[in-house]
Amino acid sequence: MQKLSDLLESFRVYAVCVPCGRMEALDLARAAARLGEGATVADLRARVRCGACRAFTRDVRVVYVGPEDRRADFRYRR
Repeated sequence: MQKLSDLLESFRVYAVCVPCGRMEALDLARAAARLGEGATVADLRARVRCGACRAFTRDVRVVYVGPEDRRADFRYRR
C-alpha cells in the first residue's frame, strides 16, 4: 500500500462521504504527521470521518495533480 509521505509531492487525496455526498481535500502533510511516518492510504481510509454529518467513510480518492511547480487545477465532479 502507498505511504502518505510518497504522495505529498504530486498527489491530492479527497475524502468522499457517501451518506451526505460531501467531498473534501485532505491535508496530507498533517495526516502523515498525525498517523506516523509509515502511515499508508489504508491507515488514512480507516480513520476518515465526514466533517459535516460525522459519518465514517472509507471512500478516499487519490488524484495525481503533478509536481508543485507544474500543478494542475483539479475539481472532482460526481
